[in-house]
Amino acid sequence: MDWRKRSVHVGDLWFVDSAELGDVRYGRPDNTGNPAYGRDWPLSFGPLVIVFSGKTAAIVRPAPEALSYFRLYSAFSPTGADALPRGDTGYTFAPCPSAAPGPDGQAFTFYLPFSIQPGREAAVEVWTSPNARPAWLTFSAPAQN
Repeated sequence: MDWRKRSVHVGDLWFVDSAELGDVRYGRPDNTGNPAYGRDWPLSFGPLVIVFSGKTAAIVRPAPEALSYFRLYSAFSPTGADALPRGDTGYTFAPCPSAAPGPDGQAFTFYLPFSIQPGREAAVEVWTSPNARPAWLTFSAPAQN
């Protein structure tokens, strides 16, 4: 099966297999009724595979209200557990000739480590153009028993 059909697609970014796995979906979450959690929570890591065509830059960042239970990590860490530089909360994907070629041989593959409190959903905005409105995605993790 074509990897694109199993992926969430925004601009030049493809969140590979996310449509099939359900860890990323289109739209903002409905957090109605979710309990408020503190900053200490069991972590659920999801190293998402991102395919980026590299034609134009794209920015991926969590909504401010999600930062108490959702975090992106450095894609360059061997464990994926290192904080982003300078206290950043999101990523800017830009054309990069040294990145690994993607599944189609033309795009580039990146890994996007994240943590989220199990059972929660986080709103993440994706900017594909400085003049356009952001596309909203929902990142999630299943509740743990």
